[in-house]
Amino acid sequence: MTDEKNNKSFIKRNPWIIIPAILIMGGVFINNIIDLNAKKTPNQWTTKDHREMVDQCILDTKEMGTKYPDLTKEYCECSMTQIQAKLSKDQYVVTIDKPVAEQTKILLPIFQGCLTEYQNKMKTAQDK
Repeated sequence: MTDEKNNKSFIKRNPWIIIPAILIMGGVFINNIIDLNAKKTPNQWTTKDHREMVDQCILDTKEMGTKYPDLTKEYCECSMTQIQAKLSKDQYVVTIDKPVAEQTKILLPIFQGCLTEYQNKMKTAQDK
């Protein structure tokens, strides 16, 4: 009977414990909701993503990147900006996992303007 009395009287003796317990449980609940919402939102492009994509683009141009470094950097920045404006990060990741022919079919129309300008500027630079 003493145990039963101690169990019942704990809350009666310490009613203040209910408020922190509710606050802690509420905080955990809200934190879990925030985490779930963060997982549901698509990955957003970051400046780091942009920089890495531009750097990879420059590397992929190989000889042209060496011959025309400024033009190549400008072309890569333009192309990556266009891709990031048209595709979500998740869409881009799915696209680059496809065969090159499919990637080209999807991505080329997005940055065609940048490529045409790059080619025209290289031609002008060669003519000088």
